[in-house]
Amino acid sequence: MRITVPCRHTVEIGRLFALIGEPVRFVGGCVRDTLKGNQVKDIDLASPARPEVVLEAAEAAGYRVIPTGLQHGTVTVVIDGEGYEITTLRADVETDGRHATVAFVRDFETDAARRDFTFNAMSADLDGTVHDYFGGMKDLFHSRVAFVGNMDDRITEDYLRILRFYRFRARYGGMEPDGYVEAIGKHVNGLHRISGERIWSELSRILVSDGARKSVADMERTGVLATAGLNIMEKAGSTALALGLNKFAHGQAAVILGLITKDAMSLAVTADRWRMSTSDRELARLALGVRQTIAEENARGSRDMYDEHFWIDRALEGESIEGTRTALNVLGYQSVADHLPSELPVFPVKGQDLLDRGMKPGKEVGLKLRELKDAWKASRYTLDADDLLSEPAPTVAGGPRP
Repeated sequence: MRITVPCRHTVEIGRLFALIGEPVRFVGGCVRDTLKGNQVKDIDLASPARPEVVLEAAEAAGYRVIPTGLQHGTVTVVIDGEGYEITTLRADVETDGRHATVAFVRDFETDAARRDFTFNAMSADLDGTVHDYFGGMKDLFHSRVAFVGNMDDRITEDYLRILRFYRFRARYGGMEPDGYVEAIGKHVNGLHRISGERIWSELSRILVSDGARKSVADMERTGVLATAGLNIMEKAGSTALALGLNKFAHGQAAVILGLITKDAMSLAVTADRWRMSTSDRELARLALGVRQTIAEENARGSRDMYDEHFWIDRALEGESIEGTRTALNVLGYQSVADHLPSELPVFPVKGQDLLDRGMKPGKEVGLKLRELKDAWKASRYTLDADDLLSEPAPTVAGGPRP
């Protein structure tokens, strides 16, 4: 079978390796995604040529070369601003459950045997001829995530493959390999060897996949989530709802994380363990707060959460209006989210306005600003600065909101 990998510089790569005198193939995800008809993001290649040979030849041809990982056989050749990772064929000599000591080899099948899943072990010549040593094409079209060779061996070579398994399951769904629950349960503690950043990198992609609901349920059942550092809500139905509606998350995995995490303390522990960015932490914290606010309002029989002004007021106290909208959408409150403004109204009075009118500096200025802001909120943000600073202070039906 032949495919056309969407590579803009196939001809240039072919010329380079003709000069080197070695074959080269497309490998991994670009072959898999081309076969599946999915968007190809990164184009990786492999060759028996040693990294220093590729580096020297590429520089001689006038290309910029980045020594990405010479000890592992990888260099990045940049052609017209586009980078291509080219890795020397290799075999694992020794592994510690995450990183491997490798030896360079000349056989493409030996190199394919060290990969994680059968559909990631396929390769293709530059003319598009596909090489499939382990039945990856069949597994791909049957949506089957199957390990190359022995499942236990592949997992203990790199425990990150546990999370990669669930990521591909969430993406492709389909048939379950025999014995995977037992194998993952047996090796789940190996996740302690994986850095928090890599855990979040994999899980963030799982959470926004179409198959997130089943994958998260399976990861909870096999102990993967707890071992990875995530404590989710006890109400499985609420978790499923958040995951099932994640099409509204617009790829923001942190929103989903906040909506399914048990509580604020659990979220803080998870964020530290995974070394999440400040923006992801804040987005997750906001989503968790929205979920808890809705639960509290429902518990006391209030219908305030159906009023967009309730959420605008909340956002005016420092929350993100965009994050609030996303969280409401994911939780199923689309009608409320649709009425939220794209930008928050701006309180028209500043402390200097009060000082200019003769008020002395001090805590009274802050108290007065709070009083005026409450009146402004109660007016649904219609009062302007002149209205608010008029004497006597403005009131609305029912008085300022506390």
